[in-house]
Amino acid sequence: MRAYNSDSHAGLVVGFNENHPLFAGFCFEVEYSDTPFKVSANDGWVWILGATIRDKDILESKLKAVPFKLFLRKRPDWQHEQEVRLIALPQEGN
Repeated sequence: MRAYNSDSHAGLVVGFNENHPLFAGFCFEVEYSDTPFKVSANDGWVWILGATIRDKDILESKLKAVPFKLFLRKRPDWQHEQEVRLIALPQEGN
């Protein structure tokens, strides 16, 4: 990980125990696939992974409108990382 993400071995990578109760419900395994996502748009609506979303909702950063799987896919070349992503949506009013 240091070679990829921390300035060619000059930086720091921090690891977390994904099973710790603090992270319960926020850790998601990455899916490794060469299959592209299907995305199309028409008249103010966007179709992503079978979900139809108003483009306005995407532009206004309403992340709950965007299919979650978009954040969990990488090409198989990276499978050796066995990556788990920590994702939490912002709370309303913050």
